[in-house]
Amino acid sequence: MLPRFLPFTLPSVLQEPLKGSVSGAMRTALRSYTDVCDALHVVEIGLRLLGKTGGDPRARLLFYLADSLQLEPQISGTVAKGLGESNLEHSVFTWQLLTLWKSELMLNIKQDPFPKLGSEFRQKLTDGARKELKAFLAVADVDAFSLELHEVLLLKASHAAPEQRFHAHWDIKSTLEGQLEKKKHPELQGLESLPEDFTLSHGVDVWKAAVEFKRR
Repeated sequence: MLPRFLPFTLPSVLQEPLKGSVSGAMRTALRSYTDVCDALHVVEIGLRLLGKTGGDPRARLLFYLADSLQLEPQISGTVAKGLGESNLEHSVFTWQLLTLWKSELMLNIKQDPFPKLGSEFRQKLTDGARKELKAFLAVADVDAFSLELHEVLLLKASHAAPEQRFHAHWDIKSTLEGQLEKKKHPELQGLESLPEDFTLSHGVDVWKAAVEFKRR
């Protein structure tokens, strides 16, 4: 179940991304599909309540979930280890990472990470387009690119209200630039080199290619 919020709008608690070392440690701890889903479950509960009540941005997310929300019985030792370095100011970014990892693990077990996404976003890339995309991925921040494109496909293309929904004919480069600007995040390395003829109509295929590129 997706939370009823956009991941960059949590005005009660200012949000910051996690440091790369902390993200890496979290990924090391939460390796299985079950662990990621369990962590995502408690983080989503926390975010729904945090959006209403607010909190100290520097407070530990794990303490908030286990003690303030009394979710400790639902938090395994593995999940506690994975979330241990996140603060409330990192809660949205933590959610974003967990949803990405869940989708990547779903690919491993031949499941569709975007079951509610329409066919208009699932057009296949030509061989020539794949070569162009590979050249872009070689100079881009692939981790950040796959993270942001995943969020667009998961929330803005499939679950958003009609007036907020993104459209398949929009080019990926401009779409991500707008998203990053709205979230007040820095420009994504190499994004300017992505040709504008890569549109969200190829969104799923582009995202899968980025995931495969990361794994090499």
